Amino acid sequence: MNKPQAAANSSPTPGSATSSGVDSLEDQLIALWTGHRQKIMAITALVLVALVVSYVWAYVSERQDAAVSRAFSAAATAPELRSFIAEHSGHPLASLAQLSLAHDLFSEGNYSEAATAYDEAAGNLSAGPFAEAARLGSALSRAAGGQTAAAEAALRQIGDDAQVSVTVRSEALYHQVNLASIAGRMEDVNRLSDQLLQLDPSGAWAQRALLIRADQLPTAAESVSPSPAGVLNIQGVP
Repeated sequence: MNKPQAAANSSPTPGSATSSGVDSLEDQLIALWTGHRQKIMAITALVLVALVVSYVWAYVSERQDAAVSRAFSAAATAPELRSFIAEHSGHPLASLAQLSLAHDLFSEGNYSEAATAYDEAAGNLSAGPFAEAARLGSALSRAAGGQTAAAEAALRQIGDDAQVSVTVRSEALYHQVNLASIAGRMEDVNRLSDQLLQLDPSGAWAQRALLIRADQLPTAAESVSPSPAGVLNIQGVP
């Protein structure tokens, strides 16, 4: 009498169809490849092309940035800086070149062109120390060029701007104190120096402002017999 076949023989083995007729994962992948081989190869090719393009672009950009950096370092005179700015307009280093040009123009006493160059640099530079330096340079160029009202307005905006660093705000306030002193506006000298002391009481600009403020106070002799020359005004402390 024959023994009945073991029930285990009916269990599916890896790679074979299940009792419900559903293909295994391997069969599904083979069917997917067979039916969509061209699409899969096309997508793979596109990914490879994108990777190659990305690599080439990064390589070229790096080489170009290196060349621009060398050109920026080589630009020393005003004509060279102007040429660099025109050739690399839109590049971050072009904005720094504009700032450098503005410094040179200010040093040469060309305050009108310096103010314009500072304004252009400030408009292109990202927020930070360089942009702050450009804004301050623009205000000081106008002050040096005799545009006192415009200079004081610009300095006031910088001094009141909480987004600007304390050091630059302090310097802006100091120059406001100085301009008020030159104009003989003692109330403004006191008010602005108090504002500066609140902002940075131990800073160098606050100490310089106190010297200007102290120089405005009349001496004992002057209080009895005022000098015809009036109160002494100073332009700044070296």
